[in-house]
Amino acid sequence: MERETSVGAVPALDFTARRGEFAALLAVNGILTLASLGIYRFWARTRLRRFLWRHVRFLGDPLEYLGTPGELLLGFLMVLAVLFPFGALYGAIGVLAPPDAVALRVSLEAAYYLVLFVLIQIAFYRMWRYRMSRTLWRGVRFWLDGSSWQYLKLASGWTILTLVTLGLAYPWMKADLWRYQVQHTRLGSRAFDFDGDARKLLPAWLCVLTPVAGAMAAWIGASYMGDGVPGPAIRASDPATMLPGALVLIAILVLPFSYTVFRVRLTRFMIQGVRFGDAHMISGLRLGPILRSLLLTGIAILALTGPALWWLEAASRGILKGGGMDIGVVGALAAPLALLTATLILAMPLAIGAILGYDVARQLVTTTSVVNATAFESAVQSAGRQPAHGEGLADALDIGGL
Repeated sequence: MERETSVGAVPALDFTARRGEFAALLAVNGILTLASLGIYRFWARTRLRRFLWRHVRFLGDPLEYLGTPGELLLGFLMVLAVLFPFGALYGAIGVLAPPDAVALRVSLEAAYYLVLFVLIQIAFYRMWRYRMSRTLWRGVRFWLDGSSWQYLKLASGWTILTLVTLGLAYPWMKADLWRYQVQHTRLGSRAFDFDGDARKLLPAWLCVLTPVAGAMAAWIGASYMGDGVPGPAIRASDPATMLPGALVLIAILVLPFSYTVFRVRLTRFMIQGVRFGDAHMISGLRLGPILRSLLLTGIAILALTGPALWWLEAASRGILKGGGMDIGVVGALAAPLALLTATLILAMPLAIGAILGYDVARQLVTTTSVVNATAFESAVQSAGRQPAHGEGLADALDIGGL
C-alpha cells in the first residue's frame, strides 16, 4: 500500500491480520454472546483485543494485550452496583412526582443528564488507563497517569464553550482533550507529547456545521411566516415555506460525507501531533479507502436485510388480503421475523466488523509512519501503577468500543 511519508519517516507499523480470520472470530464471538444472553461479551472483547494487538507490529515486534475477561466482568459488576440504585431512584422520583410538577421533572431530567455526562467522561479516561496498562511492546508496559477528575473538568469547560459558540469550539475541545490524554500516556518511564494546532481542523468542521446551521436558520425563519408569530407555520402548499424542507434534505444528504471527511482529518490530526522524545508520527490516512469501505458495508447491509424485509412485507401483505388475524395466519410472520432478527443481531454486525472495522484498523496502522523511530527503543520499563479491574464504567455505559 502506498503511504505518505516525510524525510526520515519509516513505515514502522504493520498489520498482519487476515480478513477471513477476523471475520471468523467475530462470528464465533457473536454466536456465543447471543447464546449466553450477553455474558460472553467480556470474553469476546478480550479475544478480539488479543487478536488485534498481536497482529499490530511496531518495528517488527507485535503488541501484547494482557487484560482478562475476569477483570472486565468484575469492573462491570462493581459499577452496576452503583448505577442500578441510581437508575432506580431516578425512575421512582419520575413515577411519584405529580404530573403538574413541571419544574421538578425538568430539574430531574437536567440532573440525570448531568450525572450521565460526568460518568461518561470519567469512564472514558479510566477506560484508556486500563487499556494502556494492559498493553506491552517488547516487554515494556504502556500506562497512564493524570487524573480522571482533571479530565472531567477539562471536558466540562470545553463542552460549555462549545455550546456557547454553537459548535465552533468543537475542534479545540477535541484537540485539548486528546492533548491531555496523550501527555499523560507513557511507555515505560517516558511520556508522549502532542503539539497539534486545532485551527487545521476548522475548515473541515465548518463543512459539517454549515448545512446544519443553514437548515436550522431557514426552519426558524419559516416558522414566523404566515401569521407573523413563531410556530409550525410550514405548509406544503406554500413554496416559501417549502425551503426549510429542501434545506433539511440537502443537509441529510451532505452531512454523512462531510462528517466522514472531518473524522478522517481529525484522525490524521490526532496521529500526526504525537511525539515521543525525538520521534513523531506521520499519518497518510486517506478518505477514498474509508468511503469505499462505507459503501461496501452499506451494500452488504442491504443485501443481508433486503430478503428478510421483502419476505416480511410479503407475509404482511398476505395477512391484510386475508382479512384475518388468526393464529395460523399470523404464524406466517414467525419465519421472516426470525430471519430479520438473526440478520440484525448476528449477520449485520459481522458485516460491519469484517468490512468496515477491518479496513479502518488496517488503514490506521499501515498508513502511519514514524520519524526517528529508534527513539522508542530507548524506552525502559517503569513501575507505573495499573488498575486492578477492568473498564466497568465504560462498559456499563456502552462506550467501550473494542
